[in-house]
Amino acid sequence: MSSAQHKKVIESHVAAVCAHNIDEVMSYYDPNCEVSLDGPVVMRSKDEIKKKTEKWLSDPNYKIEIVDFLPVEGDDRDLAIIRLDSTSLGDLGIQYMADGLRNNT
Repeated sequence: MSSAQHKKVIESHVAAVCAHNIDEVMSYYDPNCEVSLDGPVVMRSKDEIKKKTEKWLSDPNYKIEIVDFLPVEGDDRDLAIIRLDSTSLGDLGIQYMADGLRNNT
């Protein structure tokens, strides 16, 4: 998948999160995926990701936005800076790799 395709996948995933569409959000994850933040794995299954995501999406004010895309070596993945925003979380900047997402378009 090219860098431009990865960016479209990230944008679609973010739109699904902002629409609070849990089924669409989860459709982007491989059944055996893991989520890591700055190295350590923090979620080890799609079920764990769904549980955490459902908790976040239970807040009607929860949304995320893409702040920027950053270059990464090669053309096979992209790095996006995402801002989380809700009354329960405040604002938090995270880095998000697209190579774990499937293209649903």
